[in-house]
Amino acid sequence: MKPEESAPGYIVRNVLKINSLAATVVFAAAASVLAPFVKMETDRGPMMSISEVRHLLSRSIPGRTPHDLFRQVRVLMYALLNPFAARIWLKALTTNSLLADIAARNRRFLERPFHCFAQADMPAYARAELLCSHFHVVRELFGEGLVRRLYLNSEYVTLASSGSYALVVSEPVRCWREGLLTVAWRDVFAQVDLAWATISFERHPESGKRGVLIGGLQGPAGADRERVREATRACHGLRPKAAVMEAVGEFCRMARVEALTGVTKKTHVSAATAVQFSADYDGFWRELGGVEVDGRFVLPLRPYHRDISEVPSNRRAAFRRRQSLIADLLAQIDRAVDEGPMADMKPPHLSHAKACDHLPELAAALAGNCCDAEPA
Repeated sequence: MKPEESAPGYIVRNVLKINSLAATVVFAAAASVLAPFVKMETDRGPMMSISEVRHLLSRSIPGRTPHDLFRQVRVLMYALLNPFAARIWLKALTTNSLLADIAARNRRFLERPFHCFAQADMPAYARAELLCSHFHVVRELFGEGLVRRLYLNSEYVTLASSGSYALVVSEPVRCWREGLLTVAWRDVFAQVDLAWATISFERHPESGKRGVLIGGLQGPAGADRERVREATRACHGLRPKAAVMEAVGEFCRMARVEALTGVTKKTHVSAATAVQFSADYDGFWRELGGVEVDGRFVLPLRPYHRDISEVPSNRRAAFRRRQSLIADLLAQIDRAVDEGPMADMKPPHLSHAKACDHLPELAAALAGNCCDAEPA
């Protein structure tokens, strides 16, 4: 220790040296693995710029503390362990300004495809494709402005309302592992969500066919359950979960979705953890007319509505009011999406902060240069 240096400063300097040495070993390993592929192009287009990926990492994880360095190394390690997913994901982050801005705002977002979300048995490369597909579809559906309000400003955007209740979309917060967009039926005055679905838009990379995956459909617990009953009475028998499913069905129509699916109890993300999970998704999806296929329930694109002739005569007035309410809510959603504050916003320029000195250019571009075999 230098005479003029304090003990804490001495400790920090040596920790940095140790972390730098560990990082150098990781980067050297990454470089040796990727060396044969450096001058090759991926089967999905030219490899990403090395400087782009380096800039992405330094922008998403700024700083040079041991913790920052550890997180940068961790991203690279995840990429080495999941090279196909990393190639898809890091390429998208370097070419899509919206995704890059979200990664800079939410550091957890950078590692999103490397952790379980949406469906318990979904592999990492499929999660990376789901992320890319979702933001492609929601930008087209809602427009750049609204999408940035949702994912960069964390706004709750009301698309339709009736009295004290409203259909609201937002970035997932409570059940963020279940998907990428929350659709909720909210008690506006109490500021309580009475039901919410967490969904993700899918897009097949070759055929372009679109789907929606419902990763979770939740409701409140405890005292707020009485609010659910009150809302059902106030809305002529329209249950909060039914209102949410009506909105999801309308999104399917507007986004030209061809398949609406929901996770089973076994493939819900909580099934992959020790968290106790008691919701009977299988029974609920079957009530909606769902059929189980390959670990998911295929659901009708629009909720089933009885013909008025099937309704007992003493309940037809309430049935008509409920159907009128549903039609009004869906019309409001259409207007909000078509005419809402969605003028495209000019994406901000990427900052040009100096990249971390510990990130060799070759290792930082590992995902873009990796040419692993495509999974079956």
